[in-house]
Amino acid sequence: MKKSKRSWAAPDTLADIVAGVTAAAVLVLSVVTATNITQVPWFHENISSITLGLLSIFVVVAILEKRIFSKRLREELVEELKKVQIDSLQQRVKASGISNLYLSRADYLEYRGAATLADYLGTSKTTIRIAAHWLSQGIEMEGIADSLAKFVKEGRTVEIAVVDPDSSSIKQVSDFFGISENDAVNRINGTLTDLHRAKMSLPRNKLRRFRILTYDTLATASVIMLDDDVIGGRIQVDFKVFQTPRHQSFGFELSGSETPSYQLWRRAYRELIDQGTEHPENAA
Repeated sequence: MKKSKRSWAAPDTLADIVAGVTAAAVLVLSVVTATNITQVPWFHENISSITLGLLSIFVVVAILEKRIFSKRLREELVEELKKVQIDSLQQRVKASGISNLYLSRADYLEYRGAATLADYLGTSKTTIRIAAHWLSQGIEMEGIADSLAKFVKEGRTVEIAVVDPDSSSIKQVSDFFGISENDAVNRINGTLTDLHRAKMSLPRNKLRRFRILTYDTLATASVIMLDDDVIGGRIQVDFKVFQTPRHQSFGFELSGSETPSYQLWRRAYRELIDQGTEHPENAA
């Protein structure tokens, strides 16, 4: 039968010290009795030194044992605390519904499982809903407007809401991103123009499935919701940092439609989109 590994618990260690000291004392007494060493003059002359020496050995052993025990105990306690903290964090993350984490735009490429934003949107099955400032990554850098039109042709519903170029929040948006108000308005209008161009390439019976909206508020994050109406839906939340290049934004993905966090973000940003105003083609 395999012996279990000895545990460095305090009572066992102290008991070992006491047992060791007692055994040594018994051994000394046995030797003294068996050899009648007490009758030897040398023993009488050095009894104090012998006693002091034995006591010193016992004290040194006890101190060393205590130090070794204390060090090992600290190490084991630290390891156990780390395990508890890691387990606790993992449980909290799992309970929150967070299924992915992105500390920069580079992480999207490496960990999202899709090389481009269009590829990521393409993993949806029924709906794509986006609430953004003006989709700088998607429209300006990746040109996803045509991909969105393709998804609509394939049967998906697409809803996109961006900041209203006439919004009272334009100043706050431009200040946050560190650009001029005029630049912000031009970039939003550029996005709207590109979206309408892609939408008008669709057959007439598909147009209603491609909604372009604007909102008049200051959103704290950009959100992409894929199939959020069904089990297995996902919500990607992306945060920009004040007056910092957008490639240094960070975000996370939520999945598990039953979690409170998922329901919170879904409710809030569905409301933002639903309160948006349909943007007419001739206004782009």
